Amino acid sequence: MKHLLFVAIAITLFACNSIKKTEMSPPAPPVPPEAPMSRLADVELHSLFSDHMVIQRGKKIIIWGQAPKGEAIVASFNGENIFGVSGANKTFKLEFPPMKAGGPYTLQVNNTEITDIYIGDVWLAAGQSNMEWPMSMSDSYKTELSAGEYPNVRMVKIPKILSTKEETTTTELDWKIADQNTVGEMSAVAYHFSKEIYDKLDVPIGIINNSWGGTDIEGWMPLFSLEDFPDVYKQAEQFQGSNYTPEEKDKGLKEQWYNERLFTDWGTLNVPGRWEDQGHKGLDGVVWLAKSFTIDELPNQNESASISLAAIDDSDVTFINGVEVGRIENGWNQDRVYNFDPRILRKENFIHVRITDTGSGGGIWGKEDKVFVEIEGKKTPIYGEWKMKIANKTASKNGNPTCRYNAMVHPLKGFGMTGVIWYQGESNAYSPEAAEIYGDQFKSMINAYRKIWNDDLSFLFVQLANYTPTASPGYSHWGEVRAGQDAALQLDKTAMATAIDLGEADDIHPRDKKTVGERLANSALAVEYGFDNDYRNLRYGSHEIIGSKIVINLINQGTGVELRGKVITGFHVLDDTGNYHPVRAEWSNDKLVVDLETYKWKTLYYAWMANPGPIKLYNSYGLPLVPFKIDNSSISH
Repeated sequence: MKHLLFVAIAITLFACNSIKKTEMSPPAPPVPPEAPMSRLADVELHSLFSDHMVIQRGKKIIIWGQAPKGEAIVASFNGENIFGVSGANKTFKLEFPPMKAGGPYTLQVNNTEITDIYIGDVWLAAGQSNMEWPMSMSDSYKTELSAGEYPNVRMVKIPKILSTKEETTTTELDWKIADQNTVGEMSAVAYHFSKEIYDKLDVPIGIINNSWGGTDIEGWMPLFSLEDFPDVYKQAEQFQGSNYTPEEKDKGLKEQWYNERLFTDWGTLNVPGRWEDQGHKGLDGVVWLAKSFTIDELPNQNESASISLAAIDDSDVTFINGVEVGRIENGWNQDRVYNFDPRILRKENFIHVRITDTGSGGGIWGKEDKVFVEIEGKKTPIYGEWKMKIANKTASKNGNPTCRYNAMVHPLKGFGMTGVIWYQGESNAYSPEAAEIYGDQFKSMINAYRKIWNDDLSFLFVQLANYTPTASPGYSHWGEVRAGQDAALQLDKTAMATAIDLGEADDIHPRDKKTVGERLANSALAVEYGFDNDYRNLRYGSHEIIGSKIVINLINQGTGVELRGKVITGFHVLDDTGNYHPVRAEWSNDKLVVDLETYKWKTLYYAWMANPGPIKLYNSYGLPLVPFKIDNSSISH
């Protein structure tokens, strides 16, 4: 009865010309007020519109979806009623006026009802694995579980999909309310960001988690934003509209390698361990791994059997004795544990794992104690030397520019947002060519997103954390990417959360996501919300050369520089012969004084390496000195 009443009221309002009609719809045919609910066509809303969602406050609210051609569309939300008609392309788009924060509300579009909707601020959380990294694997997880729930913090994860053309829809989405059952799967950086913003504003926060581990920036950029990068643009352009997939060139599937037993032309690989670290640098595509194992006694059909393979980067299909026992798509950091029917086992058994790697690291990785076959509680280790055979050395569209933007970002176009938080760059830090153009690409991407949304979106990002064991001074691709990130601050409504002091030498995924999220939130509170807070990093301001020393003035000190430790590290110079040398620095009379000794120097670097060592200089807000370099203008470069 509630639905019937809604339809009758809506249609009556239309007949009386008191209902708003969207300008994006053609003139509607008359609909008699007595038309029953069954006369309204079924609609399929864009998958973003689902229970528990958050809609952006203060901006026009666009509702869109699909319906049969020429059908009446009646929508009601928060006291507003709108009428439209589906177009010749069987789509419709309705526009509600901007609204204030609040909720819960219900959205009714014909016979479809979406409930528990809040109006607040929506942020797109994008990037690669450090943005994707879940709360359950971060240092703060247990503390957050005991800290209470945040029902007005909500997050939706965009599935990992690729396309060579701009898509308008995505697969079914599921908005999650932050509670003890869901927080573990949420992006840790985005969760801490959201929680901090909510605590300050008391406004519902919605996060669209659009992250994918191991991805480069080119994959997140629309085609037009790559026009100033001819090599990348050409690569992207030739794949536009192609339906090519890696499986089409996978000899392993065609030749049924999952039945292979002789391995006469197979190589070897140590498992667990990524193949890039074992002589296969830059290998992306489809690779098969195989391993044999024996059991003394065959299990009966009632006994349990499973295989554990640690994590696999990125996707796998796993076979035992030619029978598929499990598969996971795009779960680069997800442990594989597959239960299987013990009746497929023999005394001598063969495991085959078909791995598709779309970029960056590839293979079975993790700890040895997670690689085993278990039968009724008895574990048989299967780590060590495996057989390896490459089926296809290219991951096709998976590794091509624009493909993640096309499938994961473009479908969100039109959905109102406050801004973007971005944590990416590691995958562009492995070659000088990629690192040197990163800054220009990054600025181009920011401008492109703002153009696509027709909105001056705030864009907040994380500068890469320190990583790898501390090395001798030298050229660093990581330093170049960090410099490119820093250069994006030239654009309005941007801010950078430095993580140079939060990394881990032996893990590219530092577990302290709380500090990163809070630094991003502190930036948002100032840049987007107008708070007068201390979010700016300590950074280089100016310098003068006095004899063999450079005297540097630092800005954004707050109430003064904090020196954490007696010895300041992280400085080195490039001399005129092309060699690098560490140099000493000290804090003296509120200045940073670097001793160049007798070197005829071309460039002075600070914290330029992937891991520059312990950071010693902070401002009074607890934010570290940002990496920088100074070129000697008296020496030709």
